[in-house]
Amino acid sequence: AVLIAGARVHLADAGVQAVAMQAVRALLSGANSPNRGRIFALGGLPLLLDVLEAHEMECAVVEAACGALYNLTGTSPDEAAICTEAGELGGIARLIAAADAFPGELAVVENVAGALVCIMATTDESNTGIVIARGGMERLLEMMARHPDASALQ
Repeated sequence: AVLIAGARVHLADAGVQAVAMQAVRALLSGANSPNRGRIFALGGLPLLLDVLEAHEMECAVVEAACGALYNLTGTSPDEAAICTEAGELGGIARLIAAADAFPGELAVVENVAGALVCIMATTDESNTGIVIARGGMERLLEMMARHPDASALQ
């Protein structure tokens, strides 16, 4: 709770956000992280999206926030509500913007691709439609072409 609240208070500070987003990402790591539901309930999803918007040109912040978003979304049916809300709150647009801002940064694009796939895989077709309408499928293909040796993208 303190981490999410502190990150919210210091939203404008890129240095704080780089560290906070790395911590959130770490807390969400693991296939069945018990922290996923807690962080979601504490407003972690809107925070991640706000951080991506506030620091869209700060690579370290974007990388960590996209990684946290990827870990938060997951692929199990239990995470469908998280993925649906991510689409409703503009998460797809934020992810595509991150890919556009840092197309050569493998860590960023791997996390963007992972989060987009999770968001599409665990929701109804509405999020897939948003990804397609916003050019997300083209971005995924571009990421794959730009990074042919990255197994996570192939």
